[in-house]
Amino acid sequence: MGFRHGYRSLIASIAFVALAIVTTGSGQAAQDNVREFQVTAKKYEWTPSRFEVNEGDTVRFIVHSTDSKHGFGIKELDVKQEVPKSGEPVTIELVASRPGEFQIACSEWCGKGHKTMKGVLVVKPRASGTR
Repeated sequence: MGFRHGYRSLIASIAFVALAIVTTGSGQAAQDNVREFQVTAKKYEWTPSRFEVNEGDTVRFIVHSTDSKHGFGIKELDVKQEVPKSGEPVTIELVASRPGEFQIACSEWCGKGHKTMKGVLVVKPRASGTR
């Protein structure tokens, strides 16, 4: 491999990186803000139980259970995903398209404390003039 071949590889790599950060037609970066959270479900709680993001963020919850089958539900955002008792993580992804506080509840019966298994997704409004 000579100098020219190495130089071409370097130029190709730079071009690839530049392509990865080009903006889309909407003016947003090709890779929007992704907020990822590792979440543990166990009787009768989510850990953590409060999540704060900005309007427009892509929100990725990676949820696993340590004890029994649970369900990760956000009724107002039409999210309902079973979380198996196997401990295998499930990924739930959504776009925080509107500001507000959205309750997270267990959507699968998990015992007497089932109704107390709650969390909240807080979506803060986008600053005016940004997109």
